[in-house]
Amino acid sequence: MDTEWGNCRTRDMVTLYFRGMAEQNGKPKIGRSARLLGIRPGTDIDVEEVPEVWLDEQGCLKPDLGSEDFSILIKAWKLMVWKQDFDDSSVSRHQLLVVSMLLDEKGYLDLESDLLAAVVRNTKGMSTSLSIDALPPHRKPEKFGGTGRDPLWQIDDSKIFGDLEAVQDSRTHVSIMPRTTMLLARYESALAATQNDWQRVE
Repeated sequence: MDTEWGNCRTRDMVTLYFRGMAEQNGKPKIGRSARLLGIRPGTDIDVEEVPEVWLDEQGCLKPDLGSEDFSILIKAWKLMVWKQDFDDSSVSRHQLLVVSMLLDEKGYLDLESDLLAAVVRNTKGMSTSLSIDALPPHRKPEKFGGTGRDPLWQIDDSKIFGDLEAVQDSRTHVSIMPRTTMLLARYESALAATQNDWQRVE
């Protein structure tokens, strides 16, 4: 039984996340849209082309790179690949050293075959709400006081695990982020794998 607790709806004290999404075969439709179960690369999540050697066998950023500011690593790598002068004060000698260890013996990478699309773990991800009331009007149906044409869905926090992490970034908003920087395809697969865990809110 659903109950109201504070500004969040809970079920037996389990936190629920809400999102309006189009329906397909009784479940949220998967895809790259604000109306679907997924993200819009470059809008909802930052995507960078990274050297394959930066990723482990599972397609996640190698642990020895995880402690670095990823945006700075990307900048340092581009400086090295394009043989630009290392005069950017935001790039430290240590970061240049970390990146240089990932270049081949000739000092460069094959830009055609060694670049893979990866989502960056920062502050972005698939948008959800802790409160039905806090959803924008166009993201919830009329029966819940909105103007949206898609059904409303809920998922409980216990279903967000593995490659995914739910991070509350405001009083009522939660972003479902990649747990670490990883292949775009891996992140999208993890989101899609939650399809059966979403329940329609009637």
